[in-house]
Amino acid sequence: MEIQTLKNNLLEAYSAVNLNKIAVILLNLYKNQQFGTLQKIADLIADFIPVDINENGKGFSKLMLLYHPDRGELHRNEIEKLASTGNFDALLGYSHILKLERLEEISVLLESYEDIDYSPVYVWDFDSE
Repeated sequence: MEIQTLKNNLLEAYSAVNLNKIAVILLNLYKNQQFGTLQKIADLIADFIPVDINENGKGFSKLMLLYHPDRGELHRNEIEKLASTGNFDALLGYSHILKLERLEEISVLLESYEDIDYSPVYVWDFDSE
């Protein structure tokens, strides 16, 4: 991927509309105490930024700071500056948001995900002899 393409993708991802959408989804998950789902979302971006959300929701604020709409202009300015200086590696540091492109679908899937216990409830109780 070339630097101009990455810059355009990031500017679109950090648009006010997209940041608002992400923030609303994250806030709704927090409000509904879906902390496990929030941690799974945090795990998606763990390669870029480690965020740990515990069972009480502690750590959510760090996740929210990454995608808060009020910080959008700051991110967009930094992306422009990095692209103009040709700093591709630093631009890649902002690309964690691209993993959340379909956050709405991802959050619905994660909410409905059940951790299935595959241990048998009933075992055969016959004697082979």
